[in-house]
Amino acid sequence: MIAKLKKVLLANTMMRYLPLFLFLSFLFHSAWVFARIPIGLGFQGGVNLANISVEYLTLSYEYDFSKRTGMMAGGFVEVEVVKFFSIQYDLLYVQKGAVWEVESVFPVTSTFKLDYFEMAFLFKAKVGQPMFKMYMFAGPNLGLLITAVQEVKVGGQSTSINIKDLYRGVDLALDLGGGAEFAFAPKVALFVNVRYSMGLMEIYRSQYEAWKLNGTQILGGTKFTF
Repeated sequence: MIAKLKKVLLANTMMRYLPLFLFLSFLFHSAWVFARIPIGLGFQGGVNLANISVEYLTLSYEYDFSKRTGMMAGGFVEVEVVKFFSIQYDLLYVQKGAVWEVESVFPVTSTFKLDYFEMAFLFKAKVGQPMFKMYMFAGPNLGLLITAVQEVKVGGQSTSINIKDLYRGVDLALDLGGGAEFAFAPKVALFVNVRYSMGLMEIYRSQYEAWKLNGTQILGGTKFTF
């Protein structure tokens, strides 16, 4: 009876600590895997030549938008899957929007300033040598609207209007681009890339038109490999 009771207590003890054991095993396994996979961490920044494309749903006044030059900056994590293929996660602050100018007796310039926090998931393919590589990438990009302001200038006077309530809080885009990186130290590289961000969602819709964001982005930065 005592031996049977000991077996039951031992089994209960094992079952009690089994989740903890599995969790610790998962942590050790993850650490073992990531210790063998090169991981790149870095910072990047640049400019966004932003614009708005308009689909006219009915006959209405046509917007003649021009580019708004905005800044963008943030960080990224790059995980190498195989030798020349990796997955990159971007976290960026991006200034988007466009400029609309109307010629009249009193010229009117209306700047739509839409600022986003973006999270991109990019598939990246590389070619080249350890010191110098070229690459191409593509992937989805999810943006969260932070601020939306319309700045109107009439003659020498200007005013700003908060228009955030008129726009959707989330935007989805497809990023396509390429670039090059130069390793000037065993674990440190400089890079530059150009990408086109094509909006897939309508950020503003009325009975007359639907707006989508797009932009040509030029970025540079530094990557540290661990």
